Amino acid sequence: LNVPIQGKWGEPNIDFREIFFNIFYDILDNSQKGLSNVNIRDFKKDGTIDIIYFKAGRDEPTSNIDTLISNEMKNRFKDKNKFFIIEGYVDKTKDSEYLKRKILDDKILLYSEKEVKEDSPEEFEVLKKIYNELYNRELTENISNNELKRLILSVIELNDSHFYSLSYARIKKIKEFLMENYNISEDRIVITETNIYENPYIKGVGNSLAVILSAEKME
Repeated sequence: LNVPIQGKWGEPNIDFREIFFNIFYDILDNSQKGLSNVNIRDFKKDGTIDIIYFKAGRDEPTSNIDTLISNEMKNRFKDKNKFFIIEGYVDKTKDSEYLKRKILDDKILLYSEKEVKEDSPEEFEVLKKIYNELYNRELTENISNNELKRLILSVIELNDSHFYSLSYARIKKIKEFLMENYNISEDRIVITETNIYENPYIKGVGNSLAVILSAEKME
């Protein structure tokens, strides 16, 4: 197991989220099982597919989920013999910008003794501390807060754990909606992920989405 540990000796900084998602990915990759602990090969898709689009970097749909679900899929919801496979995807380009900004916002909170106003001298001092940590050198340039933020964002690195976390958050949003709004029991929802960076259903519109597929369980 590749354990991501950073920091100093005696003060390790362990990314437990990355550990979880590395394990999560290995389980999916090796066993072809979804998060609901069922084998995906036990289900036969019936061809009914709905795509739910999400705002870049977030688990917030672009519009009300119910308006994005087709009448054909809603009819499937009424059939107690139907199961629903949910797949989550991410767009490395579009999602990355928001994720990096979220990381920067979290760092600003971490380094601030109190809330700082945007573009204020206090914020600049906090940004300098973050810059020094990431670049491992003192800031000597005379630049604005926004320019300093751009420098910081350019070196913030994202890894698979960030994207898998976002993918799962999108799946979870759909799952909860189906359970709360259509009374679909949890045992009829199958959660799975394949290659979260490339969906096989639609091209040219970005990859910040989740997919609902209607299926039947094979005997």
